[in-house]
Amino acid sequence: MVRRWAEASDLRQCTDVDIEASPVTNTIPIRRTRLKIGERLDLTASWVRLPSLEVTSLKQSYERLGPRKYLYRSASGFTAELEVDDFGLVIRYGGIWQEVR
Repeated sequence: MVRRWAEASDLRQCTDVDIEASPVTNTIPIRRTRLKIGERLDLTASWVRLPSLEVTSLKQSYERLGPRKYLYRSASGFTAELEVDDFGLVIRYGGIWQEVR
């Protein structure tokens, strides 16, 4: 099988990657920006869909609600409250995912 790579111009403005179904990628902008409570970050991410691996750009925002809580919003209308640990790693993603110890 021959695969060819091409530049995806719609991804040029993306600053982050978001892999569908992985809260690990939400950790990246949270740790990078270190928002203060009440601050909001708007960004465009390269969104990797699973299992197809289709990549599209997706406008997103993160708003810091408290010491360990963030509100994630995407342009699709999806929202989720995220909880992070002392290191800023996402340990709870709405009612969808949570860390298991």
